[in-house]
Amino acid sequence: MITSEEIKRRLWDGANNLRGSMDASRYKDYMLGLMFYKFLSDKTLETFENTSGAKGTEAEVVQAYEEAYESYGESLIKMIQNVLGYYVLPQHLYQTWLKDIREGTFELEKVTESLQSFERTVATTGDIDD
Repeated sequence: MITSEEIKRRLWDGANNLRGSMDASRYKDYMLGLMFYKFLSDKTLETFENTSGAKGTEAEVVQAYEEAYESYGESLIKMIQNVLGYYVLPQHLYQTWLKDIREGTFELEKVTESLQSFERTVATTGDIDD
């Protein structure tokens, strides 16, 4: 039986392996960024779920979001953007990254592509005060 200390040790070792020779403070910045992107993806799915009435497991909601995007495209995106001020496309969701990782089809370029897409989708309202 695995103890909680063993789990902590394995998680720490895994994080150190991922970090490699990168400075810990830089690694922290990457991890916080990924956690924030997961939050943005979660909020996009939550908004879709609340407005569409989609129910089920997270994977089922992601699938429903993909199907709704294929059917409604820009009108679905505009609705989510009106609620949140941004949106994350189905193919760029953090949850989609995890699915691709499990299936062995994930490519690191997808992270860059997703972040660039998100940056373009952030709604700007009003003027920026200097």
